Amino acid sequence: GFLVLGLGLQFYAATTNNNGEFTPNAWHPLIIGLNQYSIQKKFFMLFLTLFIGLLVLAGATAKRFQENTVAWTTQQNDVEPRQQYLFKMKDLFGYGGGVFYFKNLILRGTPEYETLAKVAFRDLLVYINKYWNVGSLSVGEKLALEDLNEVAVDYLYNVDVVMDYLKKHKTPIEIDRLLYIDDDKAFAAFNTLFLQYDQHVKRYNEQSSGTRALMLFVVFVAAFFTLAVSFVFGHFIKATIIENLQNAARFAGALETGNFEHTLEIKTKDEFGLLATSLLRMKSEIQSAQQSLLTKGTELERNNQFLTNVFENIPAMVWIKEVETFKYIQLNREGERLFERPRSEVVGKTDVEIFGEEKAKGVLINDQLAVTSKSLIDIPEENLITKTGTKIVNTKKIPIFNSQQKISHLLGISYDISEKRRLLQQITESEERFSFALRSSNIGTWDWKIKTDNFLIDETVSRMLGIREKSFKGNFSDFAALIVTGDRNRFNIKTLECIKAETEFVHDFQIMNVIERKVRSLTMRGRVYKDIYGKPDRMAGVIVNSIKKDEEKTANHEFTVETFHSYFNTSVVGVVLSDFRGQIVLANDYFLKMLGYAKMDLPLSWVADKAIAVPVDELSEKKKANELFAKGYISAYERELIKKDGTRVPVLLSAVSLDARGQRSIYYITDVSVQKSLEQHNRILATKAV
Repeated sequence: GFLVLGLGLQFYAATTNNNGEFTPNAWHPLIIGLNQYSIQKKFFMLFLTLFIGLLVLAGATAKRFQENTVAWTTQQNDVEPRQQYLFKMKDLFGYGGGVFYFKNLILRGTPEYETLAKVAFRDLLVYINKYWNVGSLSVGEKLALEDLNEVAVDYLYNVDVVMDYLKKHKTPIEIDRLLYIDDDKAFAAFNTLFLQYDQHVKRYNEQSSGTRALMLFVVFVAAFFTLAVSFVFGHFIKATIIENLQNAARFAGALETGNFEHTLEIKTKDEFGLLATSLLRMKSEIQSAQQSLLTKGTELERNNQFLTNVFENIPAMVWIKEVETFKYIQLNREGERLFERPRSEVVGKTDVEIFGEEKAKGVLINDQLAVTSKSLIDIPEENLITKTGTKIVNTKKIPIFNSQQKISHLLGISYDISEKRRLLQQITESEERFSFALRSSNIGTWDWKIKTDNFLIDETVSRMLGIREKSFKGNFSDFAALIVTGDRNRFNIKTLECIKAETEFVHDFQIMNVIERKVRSLTMRGRVYKDIYGKPDRMAGVIVNSIKKDEEKTANHEFTVETFHSYFNTSVVGVVLSDFRGQIVLANDYFLKMLGYAKMDLPLSWVADKAIAVPVDELSEKKKANELFAKGYISAYERELIKKDGTRVPVLLSAVSLDARGQRSIYYITDVSVQKSLEQHNRILATKAV
């Protein structure tokens, strides 16, 4: 301290006091000596003096700091963890924590409180374990932790017990009577832990207060030393540095205000000389950058104006909101039109302030969904409240990320679809009226996609055909299989001729309605539609139920066993009436002749009987049976039957269910042995030709 004070007096002697203004005495030996060194060396000498003083001060107070460090370490490692864990355990256990959730679980029985109670008590056990690891625990603390751990485990176990009681429809009063958990033990444990914590704090305060008085003395000595160093340092700065710094500051201030006419003289070759050179170079660079910024500013203003024009003239409502408050900060001209409000009534306000809390509720939910999903969301229809009513808009909401990759704004683009929605409603109503008119007129529609062979019919046609499904979905062959055998070939030929000639399609045919057990006469009308290449792509039209023809041809024609026998005995294909067990009820003469059986010696079971049908895998049989029950029919497929003499005959087999429960079914069997023989013969001829 005396050394510093002596140097300070020397500096004081090297300055001249001119009316309170201290200026360096350039002829003083100390100033002359200091001018021989650079600023770095001058500061080094000053700091060397400072270091010596600080070293002496540090040595005198090292022990005091060591004692304070010990007290602080005790606070960090012993007292503070106790406080943190203790208060956390109390929050997790108390009536705002696990106990609260447990009671609400008994009262309400919801999975939410079950989860919250389990999480609270599990976290409590974790913090009890952490408290065990603090160290230097007293016997009272250990006993209290054991009691608290026991109560927490008891609560955690009884959460599942409560859920079991609730599943058994126990009332909260019954559950409370069956369960007993000793909360008093836990609260006594908390009291013990808080008492022990207070004792630790008291010991720490007693330990740290001893060093506090000594630290006050250290502060006093440091203050005295600082004043002495400040005195020396002030005179040193004034004598050798301040004048040059003032010149540099005046030059920098001129640059800041844009005054580039101010000059700076370079008087020395030390660091101040280098500083002056750098400032002059900076002046030149600032002038160049200022000119560049002026050019870029003009270009940026032009781009901003362009973007503003684009934003204002987009033919959709565009708005931007702040994510923190969901206040509108931008709204374009189309937005003003849709809102029916000037943007001054929208910008700076939230949807709640504009529309009210109840009406803005749905908008806020969608805004929060866009923010949480961190991606674009498309809202097909959203209500927009205006002064004249409610408009329907299609809105896309896009979160905007800032440079820290955090969502800062929300961009919205909305299209007014009110008129489109109204037109769609009108179209739907017209379609419903048209469909009702068709149903009332007993007219159905059909559509056949020729390339994909997808045949569609509406509900009215399904009802005409007696199909269970509301909408038949199959191919052309599936539909043709529903037509009676005598009309089927004519129907196929007529369809092919219509496609080839590209003429309108009109054809009458009969089908067997298996639900009503009647033969229906239908008239099918339609036309061929071409694709963009001029080729037939689809056929579509209507089917009319010819009720008068049915009445004239089949007056009161109930489908009974007798009519079945008389109708199908003259058929040119085999016909079998079978029950739900697969047993033959009736078989026509053509079928008996095909297999060489008489009526008396025909096996009862037919499709599944090895004596009459070639066995196939069980899975295929089940699949066909399920198809018959589900659809009400089976499309034609190949099968082999066994004649009475043991030879086999290839056939095409199809079936139709006669009732909704599948109790009885009609099987149609076509002998294709001649076709198979011709195919075999043609293959032999082709092989010989090769």
